[in-house]
This record gives sequence, structure tokens and C-alpha cells, in this order.
Amino acid sequence: QDKLTFVESSSAFVIGHKKAEGTLIAPEPLGNVLEEFVVESGTALAYQLKPGQKLQIVDLEGQQCSDFQAFNAKMLDKGVERMINSTATRSMVRQAFPRPGLHDKYYDDDMSPLLRVLRDTCGRHDTFSLACTARGYEDRGFPGHVNCSDNISYAMSPYGVAQRDAWPAINLFWNTWMDDTHHLQTEESWSRPGDYVVMEAMEELVCVSTACPDEIDPINGWNPTDILVRIYDENQKITRAV
Repeated sequence: QDKLTFVESSSAFVIGHKKAEGTLIAPEPLGNVLEEFVVESGTALAYQLKPGQKLQIVDLEGQQCSDFQAFNAKMLDKGVERMINSTATRSMVRQAFPRPGLHDKYYDDDMSPLLRVLRDTCGRHDTFSLACTARGYEDRGFPGHVNCSDNISYAMSPYGVAQRDAWPAINLFWNTWMDDTHHLQTEESWSRPGDYVVMEAMEELVCVSTACPDEIDPINGWNPTDILVRIYDENQKITRAV
């Protein structure tokens, strides 16, 4: 498409985006890629990881938020949802989000580690806010807007995960911070084309990644785009980069 489109159809909004000029080149793979797929703008995809496998989430065009969540697969088989808990994670790592190094893990409700961060070329993410919701868009005058929470529910439904109107998530590449008056602020993402996060699974996981459709504020640089996901073999060594 040659411009951002905003079309109302059957009470739902269809989100388009302006493609970057020229040919997009993803960063070189970091090793043996088992699986690679693109999460198209305004959608979400679920996938599975084995312990030791590495996950690379790439912002292809820059300034694009990708909401992420991971569930303990063995607990899902028992009908129990154990997923990344942002509050538990912040409490354990003593910072806003994990980084490569000593405090590098995402934890679930039981404070059990699910993933460790190996690399992060952006260094700015959000763990305070929900994935975007239908309610959030409706309150701002955009009823029926496609949203990450509904997309996560749809992507996770084959795994028996209950639908939610509002999903807690790790909002990768979303630029947020607390100001001096303790208000949560946001601006355009710091991520550049090709920036990525690499994480290593510590349990059998079912994961979901979105490409956020928000084009009504700066979260995605006013231009929602695609996200690339790569999964690497558990025997593939990827060094930590702090």
C-alpha cells in the first residue's frame, strides 16, 4: 500500500500501513534457524518452544511494538494457565524489564523462570501496560478497532487458553517510562529497522507474538508494520550481548 489506510467495514476497522522504501533486509540469522515466520501488522501468531531453544523477535521496519506472552506448556496440559507475570518479573529483577546479564529472566505467577534474555539491541520495552484492547480504542472514539488482546485470545484458543478482553503482556519495543510525577508516559519507539530481542526458553512453552495495530498514537511511530520471528535449535549457541 502506498499510504496508511483507515477504512470502516461492517463496524470494524481495517488497518493498512506504508511500506518502507526499497527492499527490507532482515538481520543475518544468528545460527541454525528451525522456523521463521512473519507476524503481519494487526495480527498475532502462537508457536511452541522447547527448553533451550532460542527465540528472536525482530522489528523489521523499526518503531513497531510486539506484544509477547509465554505459557508453561506442561501446566496448560493440566488446564492451568501459568504465564509471564510482569509484577513478579519486575520484583525478581529489580528493574522495569529483564536485560542480558545477571537479571535476565521472565518469571511466571509462581516466580518460576520461563525465559532468559540473551540479546537486546533496542533496550526499551514495557511491562506495565496491557496489550491494546477494544475498550481502550472505544474509549478514544474508535469502536471495533482491531487490537492485540483479541488477537492473542484468537491465537491461543487452540491451546485451550481462556479468552480475555484485556491481556497482560510483555510489550517489546514499546517506549514507556515513569515521569517525575509517577505518570506512565509514552513516545515513539527507540527501535530501529532490524533491532531484535533474543530469549532462551527454560521450560516447554507456548508463546504468542503480535504486531500491534495501533496507529492513533505514537506507539508504532503512527505506522503499524510487521514483526519477524525466528526459532533456533536448542544446541545453537548464541552468546550473551550486554
